[in-house]
Amino acid sequence: MLGVEKLSTECFKEYSIIDVKKIIGRIHELKRLAVIDATSLFFDEDLEYVENAIKELSSADYFMYEDLGIMDLIPFEKRFYYSSTYATNSKDIELILSENKYCLLSPVVQIEDAKKIIDKYNDNLFLISFGTWKIFYSRRNLLSTYFDYRNLTYNQATYKMIEETRTEEYPIIERNGTKIYLHDYFYLENDELNATNSIIKTFDLELDASKAIIEGFVKGSIEPVIEKLNLKSHKGLLYENSILIKGGTRWK
Repeated sequence: MLGVEKLSTECFKEYSIIDVKKIIGRIHELKRLAVIDATSLFFDEDLEYVENAIKELSSADYFMYEDLGIMDLIPFEKRFYYSSTYATNSKDIELILSENKYCLLSPVVQIEDAKKIIDKYNDNLFLISFGTWKIFYSRRNLLSTYFDYRNLTYNQATYKMIEETRTEEYPIIERNGTKIYLHDYFYLENDELNATNSIIKTFDLELDASKAIIEGFVKGSIEPVIEKLNLKSHKGLLYENSILIKGGTRWK
């Protein structure tokens, strides 16, 4: 999954288009798929750049995107609609796949529902098997704007948000906009769902930790790796309770 300057929100390493074209060639030499992260939100003045970038990177296998404003700029066979909160039921999936080749099944889906959806749409679905979960994104630079307004020094550190009625710390990152993430990693074991396509997101981990997570997943279990790396995590998808609804409200 490759990050491109001005296009990406979650790839912590962003490359120029020239570099990405070289990397795609190398990835294909290794008989792997090259996916472009184009998950930013775009203004009208960005569209010419986005259109040219997609044409320049036409050798990529898929383009992950969230902003529906660029959907028509991506060939149908390479459209991968990537939103962690939208595709939450069978009707959502059906609608999304009428305009896209692939989509991400949201992690907030209750597991029994997810199994039914996967049985029906398996070849066109992706699941995040390990990674962080972005629960908020704004194109605006909310942190630096707030610090400027309060006449405070913004040092571009990773800040944490704590809600009034909770104790969890939610990381806030400002880069190509502002993103808020769930307070820890989530993961799926290989045998939980019969999903064809999985994504392992390790952008924010050191290289050795990333390799360990991937190797654990290939071997059949990442729980021992997570414990060894001492990563705060929870097991997903949802089973009975929503982790985002106060009071542990049951899903019906």
